[in-house]
Amino acid sequence: MSGYHTQFVVNYLWNAIFGHWHYDDAGFVNFAGRKVGHFFGYGTIGLMFRRAWDNTLRAWMLSLSGNFALLSSILGIVSTFALASLDEWHQMYLPQRHGSMFDALLDCLGATFLTLAIWAIRSIQRRRSADAVRMLNDYSIRYRVGQSW
Repeated sequence: MSGYHTQFVVNYLWNAIFGHWHYDDAGFVNFAGRKVGHFFGYGTIGLMFRRAWDNTLRAWMLSLSGNFALLSSILGIVSTFALASLDEWHQMYLPQRHGSMFDALLDCLGATFLTLAIWAIRSIQRRRSADAVRMLNDYSIRYRVGQSW
């Protein structure tokens, strides 16, 4: 959907909510909303690419030992950049649209951000589960030592 179509929706909502108060800011809201949508939309696509690459690498290189998470994350981000670049190239041939390398880089940045966010969340979860296992083991060892058979 081009900026023209989304501007119509933003103008309608802006008038319904704010009336004519700061009506000139509606254009910026439209621009920012579309860029945020690109950022998180392509970020989600990047996570799907990462998952696909992770499953593919596990299937092909199961015999090798190693962690595929980093490689699949990098390939997911590169695949997202390739898709975003093709989308921008396609937009150059559409009327009322223009292709922009800035948009492709923003899309790639969204994929990078969400990939790093998932890495951070999983790291915290792994650390918590390892701490929980360690606490259970310590408790069970203390309980067994104090118990007489």
